[in-house]
Amino acid sequence: MIRAIFFSLVVLASGLSAVTSSIEQAREIHVVIGNEAADLDSIVSSMARAYVLSMNGRDGESFFAVINIPRQDLQMRRDAILLFEMLDVDLSTLFFIDEVPLDRWAEEGKLFLHLVDHNLLSIQQEHLSDRVLTIVDHHSDAGISYPACREKELMTVGSASTLIAKRWLEESRDQMSSYWATLLLAPILLDTRGLEDPHTTTHLDVRVVEELAQWVESPIALYESLKEARFDTKGFTPKMLLRKDMKRYRDVGVNYTISSLPSTVNYHWHEQADLYNCWSLFRQEEEVPISMILGRDSSDQERRLHVQCESRSLLIQLLFHFTVVVELAEMSLLEYVDESLNSATFVLDEPASRKVLQPCLRLSQMQTTASLP
Repeated sequence: MIRAIFFSLVVLASGLSAVTSSIEQAREIHVVIGNEAADLDSIVSSMARAYVLSMNGRDGESFFAVINIPRQDLQMRRDAILLFEMLDVDLSTLFFIDEVPLDRWAEEGKLFLHLVDHNLLSIQQEHLSDRVLTIVDHHSDAGISYPACREKELMTVGSASTLIAKRWLEESRDQMSSYWATLLLAPILLDTRGLEDPHTTTHLDVRVVEELAQWVESPIALYESLKEARFDTKGFTPKMLLRKDMKRYRDVGVNYTISSLPSTVNYHWHEQADLYNCWSLFRQEEEVPISMILGRDSSDQERRLHVQCESRSLLIQLLFHFTVVVELAEMSLLEYVDESLNSATFVLDEPASRKVLQPCLRLSQMQTTASLP
C-alpha cells in the first residue's frame, strides 16, 4: 500500500501533534507553501497543490500545505475564515509556519519545498533555497535559480489558483469535487474582481472559472460574500492593517516591505502623528530601512504609494530614484513630501498593483542614482 500521505483539511481529524508525529516518520516531507502575505490565493493554491501532488505520491512521502503566517494572524484574513466556515473546515487542523520545524527537516535532508503564488523565497526562508523542488506562480519571474528545482511554471494570470485548477482539470478531472471547486473558485473570483478587472483577468481565468462553476451551486453569491469579508476591517488597528497583506523584499542588500491596504482604508499617514508613529514603529520592528504602503482613495479611483525611510538622506535617494527609473517615472506622480518625517506619497497609475510595481523598483540601483548633500 502506498504510504504517500496528504494531510487534507477534510480528513485531518487527529490533531496537529499526532499528525506531526506521522510526518516525522516519512522519508520525504513535501511542504507546499504560498507567499508570506498569505492571502486567500496563497492559502488555497497551497492546499490544492498539495492534494494534486499527493495523487502521484510514492511510498514514504508526505504532502501537506503550510500557511506562511503565524496562526494568530489568520484572524486578519476574514475571507479565508468565512470560506472555511462555509466548507465546515476545522481551523485547528491547519498548519502554520510557526508550527512546523522546516529548518530541522531541512537539516535532516527530508524537506522538499513546493512554492505556489511566489517564485522568490521570503527573506526569512531564503536559507532553504536548496530545498525548492517546484514552483507554480502567476507573478513576474524574479530570475532566481534554485539548484534542486525541477519544475517552474510561471504564467501571467489573475490568480495562482487558476494555474493549479487548470492542471487539475486537465490531468485528474474525475478527482474534482464541490469542496475543491469551491476552494479554488473563491480566490480566482476575488483576485479578478468577479472576472471584471481588465488588468488581472485573462482568458484562462475565465475558462477555469466556467469549468469550476459546474461543481458550485452559486458562484456569484460566493464571490459577493467573500468580497465583503475580505474588505471587512472593522476593529483592525493600524498595525494589524499593515501586517494583514505585507510582503518583505531584498534587492541586493536593500530590505523593504510593501503593505497593501483595502480600498475601505484611506489613511493619510503623514497627517496624523499617532498613525505615523505606529508606521514608524512597524518599520523598526520589521527591521527594514524602507517601508511602503499601497492604498486607494475612498472612491477607489486612485492608487497611492506611501513611503517611509529611516533617514532623510535615504528618502532623498529614493525620490531621485523614482525620477530616473523610466518605469517608475511613468507610473508615479509625486504628491507629497515631508523630509522631517522621512516620508513621501505618490499617486500611481490604476494598473500599478504590488505585482506590477515591485519588479520595477530595482532598489539595488538606488545607491548610484543620487549625489547626496
